[in-house]
Amino acid sequence: MKNELLNKYFKEIKEKTGGDNTSCSDIIDYENGSSITKSEIEEEYYKYLDLQEEIDDYIEFNDLDDVKDEKTIKEHFQNSIDIEYFELNQAVLKDFVSYMITKIEKEKLMQN
Repeated sequence: MKNELLNKYFKEIKEKTGGDNTSCSDIIDYENGSSITKSEIEEEYYKYLDLQEEIDDYIEFNDLDDVKDEKTIKEHFQNSIDIEYFELNQAVLKDFVSYMITKIEKEKLMQN
């Protein structure tokens, strides 16, 4: 991943999740004590791309449509990804920043 893109994602995620990086420029800290590092964001990015490819391959292999066959596709992936990571009314993942925001907010709720 190019450093510029990683920095862009890091900044967007920090701003949209209410985090700060006053303790370290490469870590986003949250009020509940949790944090995420730039390297963790980069790792999640590659996992996201792999998952996106897996979904695309499944759709193509089974000759499905990401809108018309949304329910079938989401059901197939229900054990590997929660439905809130998908776009509404489509079987495609949210964009990466929105995906990470959902993931971070969900983790923050689980810690409370």
